[in-house]
Amino acid sequence: MAERQNHFSWLRELYRDDADPGIHGAAEWLLRKWEMSDDLKTIDKGLATGKVEGKRQWYINRQGQTMMVIPTPGEFWMFDGNQKHRRKIDRSFAIASKEVTVDQFRRFRKEHQWSEPFAPNLLLEILRFQMRLAKDLQCLKVESYGFAAKAIDEIGKLVGGWLKSGSSKA
Repeated sequence: MAERQNHFSWLRELYRDDADPGIHGAAEWLLRKWEMSDDLKTIDKGLATGKVEGKRQWYINRQGQTMMVIPTPGEFWMFDGNQKHRRKIDRSFAIASKEVTVDQFRRFRKEHQWSEPFAPNLLLEILRFQMRLAKDLQCLKVESYGFAAKAIDEIGKLVGGWLKSGSSKA
């Protein structure tokens, strides 16, 4: 433990100040492994500006999510099933470095009905949100989004029927 303490200072500095989102994430991972989550929360409060600061390629939004900035990717190949086509994104954008947690989603959608301990509907809502985001970023064709939205709705109906039937104890 004493040897770890020699590294805490520079790891906190890397986490707080390094411009690269990969270095930022690696420092976060190690600090969490070393049970320094309270330090991370303190640092995050000061970083949660919702905008890029200095030369960083990441920022922390007001919900506490680390967002990685993707510089204008330009043209790339995209696959939709068996079809391959060129896409162009001519603007920079940011994407979360980690999946949305249930707590983050609940803060975002306070009106969402939540049933403990098993809440599959919430997970479907998160999936719907992620699909809409992919469509809005033009990473997903409108037709594919429509297909996925129908499938998610059907899954929701099946899960709802399953829960109403009392099978949730299985």
